Amino acid sequence: MTNSKTYSVCDAYKREFTFFALVSPDSFIKLSKELFIENHGKSEAEGIDWNFVHGYFKGIAREQYDTEGTQNMIDIHFSSDDYKTNYKAEVTEDYEGDKFHVVVFESEHLNSDKVLDQLRVQYDHYDTQGFDSIEKVYDYIKSIASKVP
Repeated sequence: MTNSKTYSVCDAYKREFTFFALVSPDSFIKLSKELFIENHGKSEAEGIDWNFVHGYFKGIAREQYDTEGTQNMIDIHFSSDDYKTNYKAEVTEDYEGDKFHVVVFESEHLNSDKVLDQLRVQYDHYDTQGFDSIEKVYDYIKSIASKVP
């Protein structure tokens, strides 16, 4: 039986661990433990069932892919000219009735070179649109980028 501490870790690190599962599944446990230990110390990491955590996020990562194993969602990142605002556009194919579903988020720039710090950037919803062609998605993202101060 999995303990409550393990479930708490899954909830607290959902964003970061999902990212690790998607981009580096072979190093998932190592990266996840490193991040957790950096924030909570090595002794806290001992009571966590890391194999359960890995399986949990492997399942979430699988949901990001379509049935043929190819990714059906991409993220497009762009910034304002002065780098004070970051934008992320999540483009998902065949979602919520749209051929291409685009959700745009914005955040203040985090001045850090650490990858783990960049993962902790908090984005706020900016806009959501649906499109029937990838060309229209491209035009939409270009229009947002041109409005960025």
